[in-house]
Amino acid sequence: MPRRRFRDSAAFVEDGVTNLSIMDSQNTPRLLVCNNDHTVRLMSLPGLDLLTELKFPTAVNYAAISPDGTKMCVVGDSNLVFLFNKRGDSFEKIATLTASEDASFSCDFSQSSELFAVGSQDGYVTVWDIRSHQQRLVQLETFQHGRSRGACRNVKFSPSGSVDLLAFSEHSSFVNIVDTRCFEKRQILRVAGTNEEPMAQTPDSPTMAEPDYQITGLRFAYDSSALFVGLEGSILEYSVDRVSRHSFPSSAII
Repeated sequence: MPRRRFRDSAAFVEDGVTNLSIMDSQNTPRLLVCNNDHTVRLMSLPGLDLLTELKFPTAVNYAAISPDGTKMCVVGDSNLVFLFNKRGDSFEKIATLTASEDASFSCDFSQSSELFAVGSQDGYVTVWDIRSHQQRLVQLETFQHGRSRGACRNVKFSPSGSVDLLAFSEHSSFVNIVDTRCFEKRQILRVAGTNEEPMAQTPDSPTMAEPDYQITGLRFAYDSSALFVGLEGSILEYSVDRVSRHSFPSSAII
């Protein structure tokens, strides 16, 4: 079978792809492509045929589909958040929301598909309930909020319904894990390099004296048993204390 170059497809353009994600649509694989040319494109797999193209007033940085496949959230180089209904391969915009005062880099839906969160350049993470999306549920700050290194780059909900966590990473060094049962309990991790032990911190105690490490990615394991944090030269794995998470109340997250 001949190898197919991405440039052969009309869906890939010179302006550059910012994010790719593979998803199932009615048990059919699909590729969701976010692009600097102000578009989100839905493509077939493995054929890479263009199925749907949505245009936006700004470059698109990230798009997330809810686990139940009925909603999509899109964010980009503005403070606007675009919310869509999804039916098959078609999308209908239902709301345009405002996250913070700056551009947004990441978004995600909770396992129940009821909550969605957006992480922004100015160090805010904004959470909405899909059932009352015109009003914010809560707005959280990164540990380094107010500094360029405190920009929120990645935001992820735990995918297992029995573990109710929201994790978000900062541009460098810090990862925040929040209990989404109340949004009042938080654990802050200061990541370390491959030859150092990771440090678990409370919100009042993280130190700024350690070396900085740029964080490149963030994801929970499929069963929420671990949190993986990508650095420029390594991937760190943190175990999630799921036993403590099943007890109420509990502040033991990782």
